[in-house]
Amino acid sequence: MQVTIIEKDGTIGSRDIADITGKQHQHVKRDIKEMLLKLKLDVSNFGRTYLDTSNREQKEFRLPEREALILASGYDVVLRARLIDKLQEGKKPLTPLEMAKHQVKLLEALEVKEAEVKQLTVTLDKAEEWSTIKKQEMIHKESYKYAELRRYSNDNNIEIKKAFDQNYGTVNSYHANVWLEVYGIIL
Repeated sequence: MQVTIIEKDGTIGSRDIADITGKQHQHVKRDIKEMLLKLKLDVSNFGRTYLDTSNREQKEFRLPEREALILASGYDVVLRARLIDKLQEGKKPLTPLEMAKHQVKLLEALEVKEAEVKQLTVTLDKAEEWSTIKKQEMIHKESYKYAELRRYSNDNNIEIKKAFDQNYGTVNSYHANVWLEVYGIIL
């Protein structure tokens, strides 16, 4: 699998670490959680979601170099060397050809994301029977819990759609019937 090892912000992802070390992603995530808790660092500061190949939201971690090296120090010598080599490789300047290839990949990814945003925006504009928690919180000046909405949706086989959000990227959008049954809100 070809992965982007070092992001622009200097972080490395738990999926990348799993790929480099040959460990299962779930085991790498477990190791990262244990490490962050022992270091008394807020786990949520390192987490993010991504869409897997089935378009499902999944969790991963993004670690700065310091935390990646601390994690690597707990692995055996061979795995530690692989991870440190990849971290060092990320610091090497790119050749003009590598930079051009990287820019092409970034532009392609940007085009895909722009198309997704456009589709989500159009979908959200058309869908008066769907609403996000953020939208309802802004309208009603109250706080709503996603777990209750998700539980009701799942229990009743009601689809949960994705909607674009400036702050969070994609967020869940719940059907009008769910809002009515869970919180008594008429959209």
